[in-house]
Amino acid sequence: MGELNIKMMKQALDCSTSATRLQLEELERMDRPVDGLHREIIGYLRDLSLRDLSAVQSDVMMGLMKVSNDLERVGDQLATNLVISNRKRIDEGVVISKQTAKAINSFHEKVLQSLEDVIRALDQEDADIAIQVRSMKKDLADMTEEIARHEILRLKADEPKRLLTYAREVETMEILNDIFKTVRRIARAQIEMFQIVEPADADPAQETAD
Repeated sequence: MGELNIKMMKQALDCSTSATRLQLEELERMDRPVDGLHREIIGYLRDLSLRDLSAVQSDVMMGLMKVSNDLERVGDQLATNLVISNRKRIDEGVVISKQTAKAINSFHEKVLQSLEDVIRALDQEDADIAIQVRSMKKDLADMTEEIARHEILRLKADEPKRLLTYAREVETMEILNDIFKTVRRIARAQIEMFQIVEPADADPAQETAD
């Protein structure tokens, strides 16, 4: 499911500022297997929940549910929100400048990197990788601020459809920011899962003393 999300993010990299209608339709179709896998994974985890699980196993299962739900959400953010925004851009005849597109695409690549890292963390059950993803917040916040300043300067330009262009640029950044927030939430769930330790057998004497 994570690998499909990564493929969608890479496809969306070509769509976030200059997609054709055909590319947008392809991005929509890519979300269908993600939705299907999500249903299968949640169904499987539900079956597991009916068994006699330990407290630690139950916590891990809940963590996996959170991760699965958020991966499905990433697919929706791409296949629905980004697609709708780009269809509006096409309908409005908006053309995003090369300089602005370059800045937005650089941010997009960082979000893609964060997604690739959380999938790698999941595969390796490595909390340290997930912690690194959480630490990307400041770098991306700085990039967001820089792009926002650039967009405001561009807003002053005497160009046709400047307001519509600004609206689409801001909307695209909001969608990518929302995806990054979802990825950071996945990383947080991973940190909680991978740092869970099965408690050692308690000392009966100590239990009595407690």
